[in-house]
Amino acid sequence: MNEKEKLFCALYAGSLNLSEAAYRAGYKRNSEKTGLKLLERVEIKEKITALLSSQQKDRAVVKAGLKRLAFGSAADAVRLLYAEKEEVNEDFIKSLDLFNVSKIKFQKTGAIEIEFADRIKALNLLSQLSEAETEDSALPFYKALEKGARKLKENGYGQ
Repeated sequence: MNEKEKLFCALYAGSLNLSEAAYRAGYKRNSEKTGLKLLERVEIKEKITALLSSQQKDRAVVKAGLKRLAFGSAADAVRLLYAEKEEVNEDFIKSLDLFNVSKIKFQKTGAIEIEFADRIKALNLLSQLSEAETEDSALPFYKALEKGARKLKENGYGQ
């Protein structure tokens, strides 16, 4: 597989827009027909499937992080806030779940100021991600391939 074909695979996996992916990959003439021909090749299908699988894993990691921000506990941050000064050491800090803490300030007076990640923003992003997943599942990859194959036959290719 050459660089142009690899670029096509990445662009198609990112957008599921055949014509645009082919055009942006450098297939300026007859981009849709060229894209359809590329999708017929086994190694192209396998590469796109692998890229889509990787994107799903990345999305799952992001989704898990957003859930932790949106629904995570503040208990360990409160433990830090009320800990005795002698108690606060590297081991103590490592034992705390401070994932949803965005900033900790130690004041000169000895007070500690803790800022948390914006839960509303995390919930909004989580909602947007869920909507995108719903849209993605409405047109699974195999249906896009079937659509492409039908279009090929309609245009007289592959007969």
